[in-house]
Amino acid sequence: MGTPIGLAADSGNTSVFELTVNSITQQTTCPSKLDGSAVHPSKDNFLVIDLSAQMSPEYAAKDPKYPFLTLDRDVWYITNPAGVIEEGTLSVKSYECFGDAEAIQPFVNPGEAVAGKLALDTDTEHGYLHYNPFGVPGSGWRWAF
Repeated sequence: MGTPIGLAADSGNTSVFELTVNSITQQTTCPSKLDGSAVHPSKDNFLVIDLSAQMSPEYAAKDPKYPFLTLDRDVWYITNPAGVIEEGTLSVKSYECFGDAEAIQPFVNPGEAVAGKLALDTDTEHGYLHYNPFGVPGSGWRWAF
């Protein structure tokens, strides 16, 4: 945590995308994106991820068909210590969290740097947070919490 992960350009020496998970916290509420009032999770807690990401302008040349990466909730998932994926983390309640000033934007584009938070609905007290922007089984990154 706090250490950037990334993707390198074809040469392998130049990073074209970096993502840093600054913190992972469990919270019993989050502020509503509509009015800031307390939103309660459907499960035990919200797993709140504070993150930052940046993409170099060169990323557009690396993948011209999809010159962006998603940071939205649907590319994040939670597993327990045994590796079992927790279902139901993308709840309506988790989508209610954080207004525009706090929420991470759903995509990072070439030349952009973004920062913000997202929430997942969870019953898992200890496990792993996974980021898999390509949706390929076995790819992506994970952080213990």
